[in-house]
Amino acid sequence: MLDAVLDGEVPADPRLAAAHALADAFLVDPAGMTADRWADIRAELTADEVAEIVLQMTRYSRNKVRRALGLDLDEIVRRPMK
Repeated sequence: MLDAVLDGEVPADPRLAAAHALADAFLVDPAGMTADRWADIRAELTADEVAEIVLQMTRYSRNKVRRALGLDLDEIVRRPMK
């Protein structure tokens, strides 16, 4: 399924298609989130599911600026908490 999505195919399952549309709007085209697109997403996903998807994408994409600037760490250094 991942290969299909990476090739631009929309999942046949309506819930997966809604999650895909949400991720696409969040990561690729925020301005493309129309009222109709939002209504389609909300018809398939609960508010909790939308929140979980958005929070996970925020968590996993917070280093985009560092990566774009070439400042991403090659190795993560964890310091002990005091």
